[in-house]
Amino acid sequence: MSYTVTGFGVGRVKLKYEKETLSEAGYLASKMADNGVADVHIADASGREVSLEEGWDAFRQSPPPGWTVR
Repeated sequence: MSYTVTGFGVGRVKLKYEKETLSEAGYLASKMADNGVADVHIADASGREVSLEEGWDAFRQSPPPGWTVR
């Protein structure tokens, strides 16, 4: 299933990224929010919104090889 991560960057420029897994989408959404991107959202392929907490939890449970989550 694919996931779409959206938000608004500097100058309210709309940002939109496609990720293959919820883990990847959760990581990206977390980094976007940490770096000041406004109104960050994750949606699944059917358009259902997934909470940032669910996305981050998925990343923590399945980080990329070689990564350590603290």
